[in-house]
Amino acid sequence: MPDAPRPASWSDGGDAACWLSEVCAECGALNESPTGPCWRCGTVRGEDEPDTEGTGAPS
Repeated sequence: MPDAPRPASWSDGGDAACWLSEVCAECGALNESPTGPCWRCGTVRGEDEPDTEGTGAPS
């Protein structure tokens, strides 16, 4: 038997299925703000690490 349609007053709200984009790559802290530095270690999202190996790509 197919599912009955949901009433229009219901929403699909709630937490995102994956919080990976909110995790700091350096220390693993969960960041609440998509911008600004990590509250734990200060790493800023989107900043590439310096090219210390001379390959032209982030390490």
